[in-house]
Amino acid sequence: MAVTPGWCGAVAGTMLVLAGCTAAGGGGAGEGDASASATAGPGRGPAKVAQERSERPYDLAGAMLDRLEPLWTSYGEFGGPVAIHDGTVVAVDHLGDPDVLKGIDLETGEVRWRRASSRGALVGARERDLTSFETSEGDTVVLNVGPAERESADGGSGHTGAILDPATGTILAELPRAWMSQSWVCPGAGGLCLGVSTDLTRTWSTVRIDPATLAAEPFDESGIHDGVAEARVLAGGVQAEIADDGAEALVRRGDDGRVLWRLPVDDLEPGGSVLGSLAAATVREDPTGDVLHLSTSLGVDPDATERVEVRDFTALSLDLATGEVLARRDGRLWCHAEVLCSGDLALVAERGGEWVQDPGDLVIAGAGARASDLAWEAELPDAVLHSREGGHGYASPPGTLLAESAGVVGAINLETGAFTALGEGTVACTQVRWSADAEYASLSGDREPVRSGLMARPCRGATAGGSAAGSADAGDAVWSRAAIEGAATVGEVDGRRIGVVVEEGQLAAYDLTEHD
Repeated sequence: MAVTPGWCGAVAGTMLVLAGCTAAGGGGAGEGDASASATAGPGRGPAKVAQERSERPYDLAGAMLDRLEPLWTSYGEFGGPVAIHDGTVVAVDHLGDPDVLKGIDLETGEVRWRRASSRGALVGARERDLTSFETSEGDTVVLNVGPAERESADGGSGHTGAILDPATGTILAELPRAWMSQSWVCPGAGGLCLGVSTDLTRTWSTVRIDPATLAAEPFDESGIHDGVAEARVLAGGVQAEIADDGAEALVRRGDDGRVLWRLPVDDLEPGGSVLGSLAAATVREDPTGDVLHLSTSLGVDPDATERVEVRDFTALSLDLATGEVLARRDGRLWCHAEVLCSGDLALVAERGGEWVQDPGDLVIAGAGARASDLAWEAELPDAVLHSREGGHGYASPPGTLLAESAGVVGAINLETGAFTALGEGTVACTQVRWSADAEYASLSGDREPVRSGLMARPCRGATAGGSAAGSADAGDAVWSRAAIEGAATVGEVDGRRIGVVVEEGQLAAYDLTEHD
């Protein structure tokens, strides 16, 4: 089973602090076969722990009016993802041929290093997946897929992959030449999994980059743990595992692979599957014990449909320490760390397997981490919480949840559920960046622009209503603190908190320290 993970933008993007978005499947597909490309395997990115809300309420109205000037800008056609590693911004610049992976000083904007790069053998509507992972010693390293060669000096063909030190761009290890597609966290084994092929056909296999040696070696999920045929990383050390006898369970393991608890999926839904469904997971911190929040379409095979309703999902809260089901809510999904969604909202498959939201009447509800009771419920008619057609959306600042309802853009009060239309000032609108790619055109024969990530721009809150998100006429709208904090990737250097935003035509960095 293989599912493209574009639904992550529609569901886990809706779940603004839910970053543990995963899609079932494995391997990858090459550019040389259209049907193979349509079922490209997933990127199984690492889950992030949801941050607790600040004790100080976020002043959205004030932040929308608080104009910030950039510390520095870096010209180029940057896409995503952008990452920050120990004071270095790592991002791909798609301006020119080939692409260039750059390491940029977070504090000064100085380009520390450059490496020729490429998107690998991905379909035109897919962007790069997981590109960094931790070594056994706890150091972060970065995967760079170099430009493809059909007939290289050594007689081979394919991409030249390398593992880099993000601070210096130094090559720490070189990978055997091969056509390289998608990358994801190797379930149960650590390190990075990468889809490779020797001939750009349907024959794809998986190699694992060992976190101890950085060597690439063949990887078979059936060899992860005794009796496990397939696995999928969720969050907090929890995996969906299918045993050799076909039984599926949610399993949490310790660092040594020992099973801490096991929850059979049949106990949740007879005949259902988490591994073979759309699913997003995150860990929510709580003083009485951390909780795994899981949204999954247990009974729906996403390969067999182009539309999935919110009512097809089940939202679960599991005690991370014991696996106990604290709460189960059928027909709902987690659309924020503290908010559940239900109603007529649907996810619809677009080009290249991307899933976007189809507006509908939505019911939102406030939920505690461990409590089964709901704190409040509210209705949002004709609502959109994230990416609609074309990938447009809103980037919510911390502690807030932006939404569009009946053509009006507003903020949802997380304490009461009240929806308030935005006033003067700006928030960040997001949209997909499409870039020309000579290598992709050469390999596929398709000269259409390729998807290269998301970019953001400021949209006026008072005028954004009534227009598709991200396409509102911003005119000379300026970057406010609310827009920056919604759209930025944030890092710290020498006690300063700096946010980096992918803007049209440049990267821009802003100092957010004085606003903490």
